[in-house]
Amino acid sequence: MNTKLLNNSTITKNIDDNLPEGNISYADIEADNKKHQQNFENLKENTSLFFEVTGDDLLRYKLENIPTLLDPLFMQIGVIGVVGTSDIGKSTLLRQFAICVSAGKREFLGWNINSKYQSAIYVSSEDDEYSIKYLLNKQNKELQLNEKDLQRLRYIFYTDNLLENLEITLNKKRADVIIIDAFSDIFPGNINHTNEVRIFLNKFSYLAKKYECLIIFIHHTGKKTEYSEPSKNHILGSQGFEAKMRLIIELRFDYDNPDLRHLCILKGNYLSREYKSQSYVLNFNENMIFSNINERVNLYSLAKPNENKNMKLKELSESVFSNTPILNKEAVEQIKNIDEIKERQAQERIKDLLEFKYIKNIGENNKPKYIINEE
Repeated sequence: MNTKLLNNSTITKNIDDNLPEGNISYADIEADNKKHQQNFENLKENTSLFFEVTGDDLLRYKLENIPTLLDPLFMQIGVIGVVGTSDIGKSTLLRQFAICVSAGKREFLGWNINSKYQSAIYVSSEDDEYSIKYLLNKQNKELQLNEKDLQRLRYIFYTDNLLENLEITLNKKRADVIIIDAFSDIFPGNINHTNEVRIFLNKFSYLAKKYECLIIFIHHTGKKTEYSEPSKNHILGSQGFEAKMRLIIELRFDYDNPDLRHLCILKGNYLSREYKSQSYVLNFNENMIFSNINERVNLYSLAKPNENKNMKLKELSESVFSNTPILNKEAVEQIKNIDEIKERQAQERIKDLLEFKYIKNIGENNKPKYIINEE
């Protein structure tokens, strides 16, 4: 099996190579787009369905689940974000995902892939063509793919007029996912201005809906935020980025094991609480391949030891416990509501509070009662 990928061939092509087959020019595509736009305008004058849909129309679809590209995490259509500190492996993780989609793999990290086109577009503003040649071949030492397996993986290295160029390549060949690495390199405005960020992202959201694909933005978190509990508030810039994303994932280091990473779901509009309260632990090996080791860790435990965790436990003890004894059942219910977690996780919080001596048990073993520890 040939595992030498792209050693002697270039990945990027001229813009003419991204045009549809035959003697079709960019002007032809523009004219065709104008024609479709005019048809759309004509339809708008004759029907209200483009502006309003009644509830009975929506119910007829009998849609019970959001269509997903990576079930249940990534929806098929929309914009999502993957964030983290520098050198954490965000690009590597999503490059592996793009490879799996393009090569027709049925799963990624244990989650099922539901691709329609088996095609991915990766916009790389940080790594150039030569870097990607090396990185793909590095990962392929383990993946063992043929060159033909990656014919549907397309790289774009030049980000000028990116939106227009994505229209051109999508007109030629659809894609399941577009990965943009990184957001801050293609955003021309002030990252701290919410309105500017939202207006910019709206254009990509429209593109995702028009071509029925998923767009993933890679973005950074602030300096030293890796020492705190994972939070969407640590994302660089204004709240506009977080607000527009339907899903936000943060990739985190493990402080005890340098070969591990934590995949943390900070926001998921279509996901239940169980996906967001704990990380998914990933192994990261010497070939730069991620794998799911089927372990989960409470997000608050990912803060640097003896810093944020102690602060979090102290705040929790002061919120729930006092000099008046409280039964275990009542304490669990209050902790569940405060931290939005399940009963088992609330019981773990109580164990931590006892271990760090923020509270003490004055009841019986089979009927514990807790008070705040003032010693």
